Amino acid sequence: LYIGQGAVNEGSHAIGVFVDFIRNSILSLMYLLFLFYLSFWLTVAVIILGGLYALVIKKHLFSRVYRNSGEVNRASMERSVIYQEFISGIKTIFITGSVEFWREKYESAISRLFKAYLNIRALNKIPTIANDFIMFSIISLGGILLYYFTKGDFVAYIGIFGTFMLGLYRLVPSLTNTQTNLC
Repeated sequence: LYIGQGAVNEGSHAIGVFVDFIRNSILSLMYLLFLFYLSFWLTVAVIILGGLYALVIKKHLFSRVYRNSGEVNRASMERSVIYQEFISGIKTIFITGSVEFWREKYESAISRLFKAYLNIRALNKIPTIANDFIMFSIISLGGILLYYFTKGDFVAYIGIFGTFMLGLYRLVPSLTNTQTNLC
């Protein structure tokens, strides 16, 4: 009964993640097309910057997440084995007085599991933080460059600049959610 319920829950969760992935991908495509409509070369520059960012994230961050995910699996299996051994041999454990040994063994597995989960949760937040930082840096740099290239007479361009930045501001969270669905 428990395994069947777990399969139903995990299956429905996987479907939900897939649907979110499709929704966020379509939303990202719409925002990207909107940005292309506003400024082709600026959008190309943003795509190149995003590609470089994706390579850095893939190379450095994902290896750490996968390493901690493996630790979560090992610690979960160890915890389950210890728990099962404790339950199946509880009479023997009480008779021999080795409860303290099993408690320490179980707490060690739980501690490793907690640290691995903590690392995964922290590492999963890094792309969101980095995306926000890059987005606001692009907005700031864009404003500075707009002022510089127009020699202070940027009022005529502020509308298109603001619209482009609004599109970029909406694109980045959509891409972050798509990226999260992939992990």
